Amino acid sequence: MMRKFLRERELMRTVFPEGMEEFQQLLYCEGKQKGTLLEASVRAQLFCNMVVSETGNPANANLSKTETQVPLPPIKRDAIEGPDLRRLQKTYGKMYAAGRILHVSNFCDKFKHLLYKDCRYMADLGSHQQASTVFAQWFDDSSRPAIIREFLQHDVVVKMESGKSQRVTHLLALVEWYASHPQRNRYSKPVEVWANYFESIIPEHAYYVPVGRFQSNCVSVKYQVPLLHHQQEKVFVLIPLPNSVRV
Repeated sequence: MMRKFLRERELMRTVFPEGMEEFQQLLYCEGKQKGTLLEASVRAQLFCNMVVSETGNPANANLSKTETQVPLPPIKRDAIEGPDLRRLQKTYGKMYAAGRILHVSNFCDKFKHLLYKDCRYMADLGSHQQASTVFAQWFDDSSRPAIIREFLQHDVVVKMESGKSQRVTHLLALVEWYASHPQRNRYSKPVEVWANYFESIIPEHAYYVPVGRFQSNCVSVKYQVPLLHHQQEKVFVLIPLPNSVRV
């Protein structure tokens, strides 16, 4: 209870950017107002700035590691198991034109914290409360939310336009994608409703997401939407935030 009180007090002290003040009221849990987001349970996590992602055809974008992508310690060198290596190969197959990938390393550096364009992201394999939720354009051609389970820094050998081979480093996130919900647009944009479980059928390339495809971090809210016959369904309400907010 004390943690929730301190979190809400900090939220109300935060200065939201112009045009985003209404989200502060949506997140503030004062009272139990039925049928509104005010009765929601807000996850404790770090929210950060909207970032400019690499959109368009992945094969035409530079999704390799940049100076704005900084892994934070501790960092552990680890071997990649067979199924994960095959998924990485599919991911690189979407990032590079056919025939350009010459070698995919079976070792990588794993870590839980990433600084990207001055924003901090957290990965967690076990905890839903601590891991960051991001919107990313990678599962398909649309922007979808995913929770970050693990970060890795990984090398591949690529055939360059000159014909020479070159080792290229990438930062990727192992994610779980929120499943779609029929009431996705129940609230006004940019608030969206997603299922309280994850997609079970995932394109092989979508298990790992290049960090360059991150579009925004967001607040994830557990909520119940009304159904017929006075029943309710548990969902996640996701709100992308364009400026830093700690709750």
